[in-house]
Amino acid sequence: MSLPTLLAGLLPLSVAIAQQPAPATFVRPAVASPASALPVPLVSFGCAALGEAVFVYGGHTGKAHAHSRDNQQGALLRLDRRASAPQWLEIATGPTLQSPALVAYDQGVIRLGGMMARNRSGEPEDLWSVAEVARFDLAQGSWTALPSLPEARSSHDAIVVGSRILVVGGWQLAGNERHWLDTAWSLDLAVPGAAWQPLPAPPFHRRALAIVAQDERLHAIGGLDADGEMSQQVDVLDLKAGTWSRGPDFPGQGFAAAAVAQEGHCYASGRDGVLYRLAGDHWDAVTNLALPRFFHRLVPAGKGQLLAIGGASDRHLATCELLPTQSTTLHVQQWSLPCSHPARNRQGFAVHGDTLFVMGGNRGAKQHDFEPEHFVAETCAIDLRTMQATARAAMPAARQSVGALPAGDRLLALGGFGYENGGGRSQPSFTSYVPKADAWHQGPSLPEPRTQFGFVHTAENFWVLGGIDYAPDRKGNEFVFVDSVLRWDGADGVFEPVAKLPQPRRAFGCAAMAGRIWLVGGMKEGFEPVPEVDTFELATKTWSVGPRPTATRVSPFLVSLDGALVLAGGSMATDDGLQPARTIEVLAEGAATWSSFDLPIEPPLLGAVRWRGQLLAISRSGENLLLTCVHLPGQGQRP
Repeated sequence: MSLPTLLAGLLPLSVAIAQQPAPATFVRPAVASPASALPVPLVSFGCAALGEAVFVYGGHTGKAHAHSRDNQQGALLRLDRRASAPQWLEIATGPTLQSPALVAYDQGVIRLGGMMARNRSGEPEDLWSVAEVARFDLAQGSWTALPSLPEARSSHDAIVVGSRILVVGGWQLAGNERHWLDTAWSLDLAVPGAAWQPLPAPPFHRRALAIVAQDERLHAIGGLDADGEMSQQVDVLDLKAGTWSRGPDFPGQGFAAAAVAQEGHCYASGRDGVLYRLAGDHWDAVTNLALPRFFHRLVPAGKGQLLAIGGASDRHLATCELLPTQSTTLHVQQWSLPCSHPARNRQGFAVHGDTLFVMGGNRGAKQHDFEPEHFVAETCAIDLRTMQATARAAMPAARQSVGALPAGDRLLALGGFGYENGGGRSQPSFTSYVPKADAWHQGPSLPEPRTQFGFVHTAENFWVLGGIDYAPDRKGNEFVFVDSVLRWDGADGVFEPVAKLPQPRRAFGCAAMAGRIWLVGGMKEGFEPVPEVDTFELATKTWSVGPRPTATRVSPFLVSLDGALVLAGGSMATDDGLQPARTIEVLAEGAATWSSFDLPIEPPLLGAVRWRGQLLAISRSGENLLLTCVHLPGQGQRP
């Protein structure tokens, strides 16, 4: 019997399903479109929101700490959030500036100050703060000069309160000279011919700070002081009384943090990747960014949402994120992006750093297109910091359903299914890919071919569990379950058999948590789903059973996060046969039951991996890839 014929037996399956509990309360997020990524990775820029539009001006691109006219921007960009496919469009240009402030007022945006590099790339740095202030009229499409700042200023911040622009913090650069500023200023835009008026002198010297206002109280958050120390200090100016006082220290990393007022509350985020809300005399953590960042900006993005734009992590970012301002059961962030990788299913996925790699797969529209032309060898890299996809070196051979894992400076691609010797068959091959060299290398082969298996990395070893060995020329015995558990130390040694599965299993989810490897879902002989959860104790090499999820799944993905397992994707058996799963289930370490949550994407999932302590699920949205990042409550931002 052929493998497609055998697999076709899956379709009419119908088994009893445990009654699923009602999903937990879930706020379906808006989807950040691919075009909402900035045209270039950008830091230290001005940003403002006006109605449904968001504006960005200036900023720094390229290598960090390298300053020249060549890597400073002078474009005014606009994003219309109402568009079906929002795109950043250049609507005007001005002087190339780094760290300008940008505010919105009365159908226009106003840029204030900033730092201009007079040198070209490769020349000694010659950096100058500027005092220039100009307004861009959205109706007229032109810049108009406003009264210049009383002194040149950069690395500052500005906001609008009522009709007044308030400017606080920063320093003054003049070639080799640096002067920390101890002034703050106000300009009333509603008064024709108004001049800048002094605000009470701040009791600090800080730059790269964020300011935000609430109830006639201006909060100056974090920054870098004149001694080069990063600050978490919050100073508060009572705009009516004209006095400064201390506020609650910012709990995050305050250097180059971003802050914004939304719906009567103050929000701020720094390099630790946590969004905080000011609540009287303390700050509350609201949610986590998928990409922790600093030198970024926050702007309102409609009711209950903020937009985090640009900034830097280990390098400059173009990716933008929508953030909920109210606590939700899950924080879900989505991006849709073009990707020319030809496979439509059965790809291998692995994350290396902040890059998602797509390896091999099958280009057929059906699940069982096993003609040779359907198998794919292409590799694609998606930079999650920029949402750009690029082609990489192809795999040594076309494969689908490979086991893929990151391992130090490389990625591993193991086994799978490919066309060889006249038919589709399971493979024993083991290859590794080095992203830095863009090169594939052969590794030690498996003792036997296998596909639809489990591949797990623990602190000391890699583990291969279960699966099937299908060979079309092995007449009468084409379809063989592989019951061995293999251990590999990650060096040059061979795969060592150390145990056997307690029951046959293929097409299952597999992950490690709490000293055990967990096997969830899948099928055994006769296409019968496996409801039991088998756990393999690493210390004793013995098996036990774990809590069952609410429904049995075939071909799910199981991802281990910090202190939890997440079960996603696959198919659930229903009265109408197998149907793609639309929920995720979470098992917290030590818990006796799984929790079920709605996932706001149309199934099926193509894959799910761990990224920065979160679940990154991969699916399709038309011709685009849809990336869904799920952050569980209480989960940290650890790589």
